[in-house]
Amino acid sequence: MQFTDALDPTRLPIVADRNTLAVIHRHYFGPISARSLERLPLPRRIVNGKAVYEVRSFIEWARARFNAAPVINGARKVGGR
Repeated sequence: MQFTDALDPTRLPIVADRNTLAVIHRHYFGPISARSLERLPLPRRIVNGKAVYEVRSFIEWARARFNAAPVINGARKVGGR
């Protein structure tokens, strides 16, 4: 799977397992483990004993989660003041 800097869902697979979703998330939005995706609030299908998710739905969820995260100033208070 080749990644580009811009997120283009047409270049991604239609369905993917949790490991693949974790790789996609890590590339475009930041680190997440495949284990954390077990509780993903998205519908899934069990195919050959593995849960697979629609990548388009996952991208929408990940983008909303990323945009909802607060922006934090990197400045640190020195000396507790």
